[in-house]
Amino acid sequence: MTTYKIIVREFLNDRLAVIGFAIILILLLTALFAPILAPDPNAILDINPQKKLIAPNWEHPFGTDHMGRDILSRVIFGTRVTIVIAIIAVGSALAIGVPIGLIAGYYENWLSGFLMRISDIFLSFPQFVLALALAVVLGPSIENAILALSITYWPWFSRIVYAETIFVKHSTFIEATEALGANKFRIISFHILPNVLSPIIVRATIGMGYTILTAATLGFLGVGAQPPTPEWGLAVSEAREYLPGAWWYATFPGMAIFAVVMAFNMFGDGLRDVLDPRLRISGK
Repeated sequence: MTTYKIIVREFLNDRLAVIGFAIILILLLTALFAPILAPDPNAILDINPQKKLIAPNWEHPFGTDHMGRDILSRVIFGTRVTIVIAIIAVGSALAIGVPIGLIAGYYENWLSGFLMRISDIFLSFPQFVLALALAVVLGPSIENAILALSITYWPWFSRIVYAETIFVKHSTFIEATEALGANKFRIISFHILPNVLSPIIVRATIGMGYTILTAATLGFLGVGAQPPTPEWGLAVSEAREYLPGAWWYATFPGMAIFAVVMAFNMFGDGLRDVLDPRLRISGK
């Protein structure tokens, strides 16, 4: 049986991972077909004071907000905001952290020491606190929130890739490749990088969930997405003034955040179990 078949079989045997993957797939499809799925595609901007804070009913399954907008529609369109934030923030962190980790791990000289000390400086602070501070300094906007998340998340990738690169670098096949005269760029790009992809993929998957949660928290605190953006954390923040009477206002965006973050964590844990040979050998 091929390695890929073993990985797929092991993954499918992990029910939580499969459930997480299914929720993520639903999230992606919802974002793609948001204008079709949303009961009121104009709910992002339209204001209807006559429908202010209506409890869930057949017309508005999730109720309406303080401006009479359909909450279900805003939650659905919020999936697009969520995906954009997660992909750009994690993608940017990958683009910064992975090359730094590869270079520092392969060369192991004064430059690698300098790069890792910079990573350590970032890692010495809780990521959320540092992201919040940067978002406040840069100003409240979804673009600045993404930038703050990217700047504070790349050290996690650099540290993981650095450790894995050092391990792979001392493997026999890398030494043989160097003996054959292959240039360093080729060794790093075509021999080391493919062998460190597994922890990168796992870290990125779990990081998507954490990034979504942090972005929602920044929106909740008023330094992330700004009105009228249909962002889940911002919706929960706006709902505080109307609790506990309008319970539905905060409940459904909050449930969306919970479901998506849990989905990425379950999916990431499942990938970790099947992609890490040491965990498979130990029977995990």
